[in-house]
Amino acid sequence: MHGWGFFFLQKLKSWLLCFEETIHNAVHLCSLEAILACEERQREHRLKESLVTALKDCHKKSLSWMLLIAILLRDLSSGDQVKIMANCTKDVHGRDVLASLQAWKVSSSRAFAWLSQVCQRWDDVQKPCFANICDAWFQYFYEYLGNTPCQVITSLTDR
Repeated sequence: MHGWGFFFLQKLKSWLLCFEETIHNAVHLCSLEAILACEERQREHRLKESLVTALKDCHKKSLSWMLLIAILLRDLSSGDQVKIMANCTKDVHGRDVLASLQAWKVSSSRAFAWLSQVCQRWDDVQKPCFANICDAWFQYFYEYLGNTPCQVITSLTDR
């Protein structure tokens, strides 16, 4: 029996590793598709004029992103409600970050207030996604977190 138990555990481990790789590949593909879709409907930034102007314009546009809140008033499934509420939370946070950057009069992409914001970048050569903050970068490993409510984002959780 000991031999069969060991054999079963080896097969289970092999299956779990294959399952994990499949999930990572699926999330990677969905991320790539989302990036391509965003490039088609890119939020306009007028960085050529100045970062200050771009931040002001982006903040004005962020107010129109709040249209998702109206969707929450509809009759939705609990799963859809969780998804939309998480996106609303992130959009409100983004609006607040833009307002803070304006209040701090950030005028350069080298300013600490700008660099200290977590941003994601896609490496077109190697194809991974990275999270950057200040001078640190971390590769995203496409973990699937499921459809969960987003925590409230405050300046403390931001830190």
